Amino acid sequence: MLIQNIFLRFLYTFIVSHSILSVNQISIIFLENGKYEKYMKKTILIMKNIC
Repeated sequence: MLIQNIFLRFLYTFIVSHSILSVNQISIIFLENGKYEKYMKKTILIMKNIC
């Protein structure tokens, strides 16, 4: 059970960090389109819901 918990925590951390990287890449694309601020507000809302 403990090993499974550690594995799940590692998996969750990996997914979260990976999705944050993806969000950063998408944000850069949006920045180029001039829609950065609106997107960041959405991202912050999503992150608050996850945490």
